[in-house]
Amino acid sequence: MNLKTILAIGSALGFMVFHLLVDSHYRPSADDFAGMYYASQGLPGLGYASRFYMEWEGPFMSMIVQGLWMRALFVGVPGGLIISCIKIMLLLSSTYMFSGVVQLISGKKDLAGSVLIASTFVTLLYIISSAQDEIWHWVMGTVVYTHPVIALQIGIGLLCRKKFLWAILPFAYIMQSRATYAVLFYGLSFLIVVYAWVKNLSWKKQITAANIFLLLCFLVYLLAPGNANRMSPEGFDFAHYIHEYKREVQNILISFNLAKMDRILIALLVIVPVLPVTTMFRDKPLKPWYLLPLLAYLLFVFAHGVLFVYATGYAAWNRVFAMHTFLFVIVCGFYFYVAYTRLVSDSIKEKARQYIVPLALAFLMFKLYQPLANQLQQGKAFSEAYDERSERIFNFEGTESDTLFIQRLPKPGVLHYWEFSEDASYWVNDDFRMRYDVEFQVALKPEE
Repeated sequence: MNLKTILAIGSALGFMVFHLLVDSHYRPSADDFAGMYYASQGLPGLGYASRFYMEWEGPFMSMIVQGLWMRALFVGVPGGLIISCIKIMLLLSSTYMFSGVVQLISGKKDLAGSVLIASTFVTLLYIISSAQDEIWHWVMGTVVYTHPVIALQIGIGLLCRKKFLWAILPFAYIMQSRATYAVLFYGLSFLIVVYAWVKNLSWKKQITAANIFLLLCFLVYLLAPGNANRMSPEGFDFAHYIHEYKREVQNILISFNLAKMDRILIALLVIVPVLPVTTMFRDKPLKPWYLLPLLAYLLFVFAHGVLFVYATGYAAWNRVFAMHTFLFVIVCGFYFYVAYTRLVSDSIKEKARQYIVPLALAFLMFKLYQPLANQLQQGKAFSEAYDERSERIFNFEGTESDTLFIQRLPKPGVLHYWEFSEDASYWVNDDFRMRYDVEFQVALKPEE
């Protein structure tokens, strides 16, 4: 067993074991309650998606997936296990994407190298995440914000293998994930169609047909009757819009990306030396098209801000930046790879694979596991208090006129949890009562 294989196994296990341990203390909260309740009605997945399509939101395809996970949570599958399964899917899809990239570059398969790259990549995405609790440690959030990345990675992997027809399916999922993602990715698809016709390329009719299919998927999203219920009733305030837009762009470009370049560079010291070297970048002069990845990413950031702030009236939740982080790391990796292939000699590249890659990977795993002991301690205290409080609630016998006052739970560490309110009519309190068919009121005990 060579060094690459050992590092691949170690990095994959390191990522999965960490999350299995942390997520073992997860308990449902907030949107999980409503999700479980609605997922319990009708056909698995379809009943959930149909209800939301008519009453709340239009991404029917992603709602089917969301409904299936919520059904699993409803029937008793531990939330931590569901979250960990989604992360394993993320790792597998990342492996599929990078194995396709490796095969496209070198014409050869490299499973160990692909696993090593993918494990490092997803570990980095977690470490630099803008909202670890909401994206990585919450059933509802992980389902909503991780699956579009999974779909994109599968789509890229299929394109690298020249399976263009199959690639339409994961891209169709993106068309029915978040409206802002859908608009931007469809815009990219449309530009490719225009380019194909202008250049009179042989595959122009095929890409046009695929573009029409993606447009139909997006129209199904847009025309959903439930979308009207999510529109903000507030009027348009231009000054407020500009303020929120500036805050969004600054958060994305500085707080959530450039401020984390040290960790990104460490991860790229693992990823790039493992990738095969191509003469495409090493032997040819630099041309203007090298700027396209950077320009495309900046356009995505600026356009996403325009659409999101206009639609909602405020800057994006941190968890929405999951796709931004993914794309930013990909763009950084591209330029790091170009510089590496052009400037670094073959002898140094060999030494990098032998020495720098293991050291950089060890540092990345250290950053991942550094807070683990504290997170497990907090998670255990939280889960035990949660279970004890839940038992008290379910053993309480009361009527609609009764109110059970409960104690606030300790901090859950990195796990996502939305606490009950002192107001018994608060939406979290109501969703809990709806999910578990509790007749009496439940509220936090007022602080003295």
